Amino acid sequence: MRWIILALLAALVVVFLRRRDFPRASAPVMIVLAIAALVVAGFQLSGNSGKQAVRRKTAKISEAVGFRLGNVLAEEVPPGARVLVLHNGTAAYLERAKAELEGFLKGIRQSTASRGIEIIPYVPKLSPEEQMIFAADYLPVEALRHARQDHPDAQAYVSLIGAPLPDPRQWPDDLPPIYATAVSTPEIARPLLHRGIVRAMVYARPDPRPIHGDPARMTPEELFDARYVLERAPQ
Repeated sequence: MRWIILALLAALVVVFLRRRDFPRASAPVMIVLAIAALVVAGFQLSGNSGKQAVRRKTAKISEAVGFRLGNVLAEEVPPGARVLVLHNGTAAYLERAKAELEGFLKGIRQSTASRGIEIIPYVPKLSPEEQMIFAADYLPVEALRHARQDHPDAQAYVSLIGAPLPDPRQWPDDLPPIYATAVSTPEIARPLLHRGIVRAMVYARPDPRPIHGDPARMTPEELFDARYVLERAPQ
């Protein structure tokens, strides 16, 4: 679409500059060409503007999730701790996933900066067959094994792909505490929460509140509470 607009505008410029060389009968063609270029450009600009607005809103809501979960981390993990953020890597090729990841990392780093906590994004290096595990609604044990192997010094995991299944018998030893977002079925994850293996989980509100106006004018707490619930392990 961008090339069509550029071609139309280029043709329009050429016709305008050489308008004296064209017969008077070509005037209607010039008018049609100008209208076509302006209409196409208008559609393109309005479409891009809409996409950018959606991206900003997506990033801002995700930033609120990161900020809220980061507050929990700041309370529970030691100063200077290394925290691994497990995600599925779709941010590399999906615009919405990229906006969500960038927003989340911005929020969680903002709320943990005063504690010197290091936030490390991480995608397990899996084979094409193993990558199918990310289609599930829970954090697979294979991802935990890879994370433990690749970052043995991590003191906490933040999962952007849900909570693990509530059977730790297959998990690697000495697994750090898990803070899970995108939990699709909190009832399944709650036993791990009660045992303190999952320290906090975030899931969508059953009754999401509408977000009116510009999300940038809302506080992270307001944005989070409009869409999500955070549940923590018993103290």
